[in-house]
Amino acid sequence: MILMSMLVAITIVPVGASYLGGFSKAPEAEDTSDHGLIHGLLGAVAAAVLEKSTWAVLALILEIELFTQEHYKQSIEPEENLSDLYKDVFLFHWKEETTHAIMDELEWPRENKKLTPAQRDQAIDEVIELVAAVDGILQAQCAADVGYFLKICKGSFKEDEIARIKAGVLKAYRWQYIFSGVEHPRFQKLFIDLTTEDQRQRINAALAPLNGNH
Repeated sequence: MILMSMLVAITIVPVGASYLGGFSKAPEAEDTSDHGLIHGLLGAVAAAVLEKSTWAVLALILEIELFTQEHYKQSIEPEENLSDLYKDVFLFHWKEETTHAIMDELEWPRENKKLTPAQRDQAIDEVIELVAAVDGILQAQCAADVGYFLKICKGSFKEDEIARIKAGVLKAYRWQYIFSGVEHPRFQKLFIDLTTEDQRQRINAALAPLNGNH
């Protein structure tokens, strides 16, 4: 949940706003901990967002807003053992993200009309770069979380068992933060409308190594 909040925070600043750079400010002293690594990666993603086209950033924003909604629908709304107050907090957050997603579904096509075919083709490369940057955060978070689990767990695990744990956690994170948004019907419909077959194949080829048949 914390990781999701961080990713959402990167996108709530208006596109192109210079103060996004606040995320990328380096710590005063080098921090080699897991927290420092993840903080640095978040800064790198925020800096990358500033360098990309509005078209590419809108694609990332919509993907994040849709996976945020899916998180509520799949893991919070159907859960009967959660308190009503807790569920209400996320219900109203879901409603807020729904409004944001609708606005972006209107804005992305408007931005699309401003681009030449060459500019749109470049934006596809930028989307791929942004997804790769997000995946870097997920890999770092996975390593930190599994490392903590192994540290406090009383049992001992063989190397192959540790490898399976890491693979399972990373697969779950990639589903939550990438594919539950990218594969959302609303994202797919708009993405198909705004891109060519060749461009979609490039995106699919870039995503394939991350998929793992979730």
